[in-house]
Amino acid sequence: MAWSYDTQFQTQDRQSQVEYGAGTIGTDGTVEVTTRLSTIRSVNVTPNAGAIVDTGIKCDLTITSGAVTFTDYAGAINSGRTFTYEIRGVN
Repeated sequence: MAWSYDTQFQTQDRQSQVEYGAGTIGTDGTVEVTTRLSTIRSVNVTPNAGAIVDTGIKCDLTITSGAVTFTDYAGAINSGRTFTYEIRGVN
């Protein structure tokens, strides 16, 4: 898994690095998204339309092997559901 310049972007404000992009829930109800951050301060997730069961998407806030995991509360029934995210933290 590598950084995708097509769907992932990084900038910074006065207090933190900001990464934002898009993701798609996989067949197991989760998706791992690559991050360049070493510490996460906050995450904002906006689910897009098209969910079979309209539930939220959560981030585990844990960086494992350079990635964080997003999970749809409804699980695999919403595979293929897209979302946008913003992660704030420290490189």
